[in-house]
Parts: sequence; structure tokens; C-alpha cells
Amino acid sequence: MFLLKKLLTPFLIPPGIFSVFLFLLAFLLRRHKRGFWASISFGLLIWASSTEIISHTLILPLERVALKEASDKGDVIILLGGGLKDLAMDLSGRGAPTEEAVVRLNCAYRLWLKTGLPLIVSGGSVFEGKGAEAAVLKRFLVHMGVEESKIIVEDKSRDTFENLRLVKEICEKKGFKDPIVVTSAFHVKRVWAISKRIGLRTAFLPCGFKTWEERRFFWHEYLPSIGGLRESSVALREYLGLLFLSMSQVG
Repeated sequence: MFLLKKLLTPFLIPPGIFSVFLFLLAFLLRRHKRGFWASISFGLLIWASSTEIISHTLILPLERVALKEASDKGDVIILLGGGLKDLAMDLSGRGAPTEEAVVRLNCAYRLWLKTGLPLIVSGGSVFEGKGAEAAVLKRFLVHMGVEESKIIVEDKSRDTFENLRLVKEICEKKGFKDPIVVTSAFHVKRVWAISKRIGLRTAFLPCGFKTWEERRFFWHEYLPSIGGLRESSVALREYLGLLFLSMSQVG
């Protein structure tokens, strides 16, 4: 019963149930060649992109760069925001970082405990009517014990490019020469490319690694899961970000 439950459940909830629906649709359209193969193809695409082996294949090349660039030496910590739950309830007030942002926050805090360096928290309001992420990150850090005087807030940026451009201005104004960027491992490659573009010399402390070189896969990791789909989406978003960056450079 345990194995049956583990085998069936992924196909009874999203995203697996969408593949099942498309396979059933393909059966109904079996006399219509184009409809049949379109349904089969989309069903397999959803299934494949929702497996951990595909998300691993997409994310690993990004995280390899993070391993090469990793360092904790510098004179200021830059914490890049990773998303905000705008008015979510929290022990210290309203508004909370997303799960990805919490990983970055925790890493920056541990680096601060180790080094005592000042922190720049970067993240504004992406869409009108939403709060600035940096203010929430600062509130969390203060609640965790970081002195408020150690925290510099950059709350105008809307994306990674603006994060780094505005952080560069702060570093130049404050006299910081060797910033350490704390961000997710999959994000380092794009941050590195942008930093190089704008002339910001940085070290990187990657966090939240999602996979590893010697990873072994078991049968259940070939089944669709929302976690696999989410991590595939994260990787594809990074590749799109790199593509847009290269296109803007060409232009």
C-alpha cells in the first residue's frame, strides 16, 4: 500500500494530473493524428519538466559557476532579495521573505556573525502597490540581533540589474572596495555577468544549492512533482535572464 500510494499520488495532484489529462485526451483524439501527438507531447513535456532529474540537469550548470566563484572575504555584505510575501503575518510584523529569500537571509546573517561586516540589503517594490523587500529584510535582521547601524537599505531596485547598479553607487559613496554578494547558487552566474557589465568588483557567497555533481537518482525522482517543476522553472528563468542580458549587450 505504501508503494502504491507513492506511485499514484504524483498523478492525482498537479502537475502530474495535467499529464494524465493530456494522455486521456490523446486517447480520445487517437483518430486525429495532430491532436493525438500534440496531447502526448505536452503531457510528456509537463511530466519531464516536473521530474528532479530534469531540474537537476538544468540547475547544475548554473551552480557549477557558483562553486568556482565562492568566497567569504570582503569589506561589506550585499544581501540580494529573493521575493516578498507582502503582508504575511510574522513574529516581528507584517511582511515576510519568500522561502528562497529566507535562505539568502540566513546565509547573510551567518556571514555577519562570522565577520561583523556591515550589510547592504537590496530589493525594492517590483510592482506598484507592493512593499519594498529591503525594509522587510532589515526588520528580520534587526530582530535576529544585527545592529541597525550596521544595515544599509537599498529599496528602489526592481530586478537584479537595478540591485547591482544601485548597490554599486552605495559602495562608491561609502568607500566599500570588496563587496561580498550573498545570493542563491543558481543566481550567481547572472549576478556575475551583470557585475562584470557594470564594473562592480564582487566576491560571491552562494547559498541554497539545489543539487550536486555526484547525485544519484531513485525511481520516485522520475515521477512528476511540484518541487521538480518549480526548480525547472527557476533554472529556465535564469537562462532567460542571461539571454535578455546578452541581447541587451548586443543592442
